[in-house]
Parts: sequence; structure tokens; C-alpha cells
Amino acid sequence: MKVGRVGGGYGVDKRRHPRFEVSRPAWVEIPAAEREFQAELRDISVGGATIHTDAKLENDQFVRLRVEGMKPVMAQVVRIYEGGAALKFLMDEKAEKRIAAEIDEFA
Repeated sequence: MKVGRVGGGYGVDKRRHPRFEVSRPAWVEIPAAEREFQAELRDISVGGATIHTDAKLENDQFVRLRVEGMKPVMAQVVRIYEGGAALKFLMDEKAEKRIAAEIDEFA
């Protein structure tokens, strides 16, 4: 469900890809720790996503994000905050096109 485009702060959006607000269940796997937990996808773009979770994550940690309607995608935690984290997707050009098409289907 597309709620709207999220802009950057101070009236200037420096993001490379449009980001869309969503509210969808997501699952985050931490391969190095062999654990998985549920989260809520809050916004998404071709380049990354923001999730809401109480699970403990660390900056620069590698995770696999699963969202209904999308193939799993590897990501890196780029920012943590109270109640969530921002993720940067790790992908090649082919995966970038696939993610863009999947986002179009549900965003």
C-alpha cells in the first residue's frame, strides 16, 4: 500500500531513489548469529528500507530482509535508532531492477 513518498530533511531530497512509506510485516535474518525475528517495514526504496523492531541490531551488521511479495535481499544496517534501523540493500544492477519491479507491485 503506497502511503506516499518520503522526502529528505530540510526540503532537499538527496536520495538516489524515491522512498515510499509502507506498513508491512517483514522478517530479518542475521546470518552470522543464525537468528531471525519479525519486524515492520516502514519505508522502502530501491536502495534500502527502514524497519521498526525492538530486536538489537548493530551498525554495519549484515542482514537478510524478507518481505511478502519480494525475494529476500541482503542489506547492511547503516543506522540504528530507538525502535528500529535503516538498511542499505547490497545488490548488483540485475537485483536493483528486480527490486524496483517488486516495489512497484506493492508500494
